[in-house]
Amino acid sequence: MIKKLLLTATVSLLCMSSYGQDTLTYNRQNLAPMGKVALTKIYIQQMDHLFATVVSLPLSNAKGNVPDNRYVQGLWKNINKSTYVSSKGLRENAGDLLPYADKDRLIDSILFMQDMLNSMDKMRK
Repeated sequence: MIKKLLLTATVSLLCMSSYGQDTLTYNRQNLAPMGKVALTKIYIQQMDHLFATVVSLPLSNAKGNVPDNRYVQGLWKNINKSTYVSSKGLRENAGDLLPYADKDRLIDSILFMQDMLNSMDKMRK
């Protein structure tokens, strides 16, 4: 039940994202020609993925140790709701703010976030 709940929450959050999740592997060479608005969209997309993953990461290999009851389901519901609100707030505000960032710093942030997300994906396996 918990795995279904986690999967449903993750899929829902990613579907609600205005940008979706890109599966490209980025490097400095393919990011450098992009404009800051496109780079901002990539960064926000990565943050959405981070929000959807980070809470469940410690439980991704729990092997049935998490109880399946109304209390735990309520906890997940509250976590998913707050995760969605945080992600939505980021998309609505950072999309207008981040294009003012230094382009090299924005690229560095995307590459850092990509490394972090790749490490998180390895932990879930």
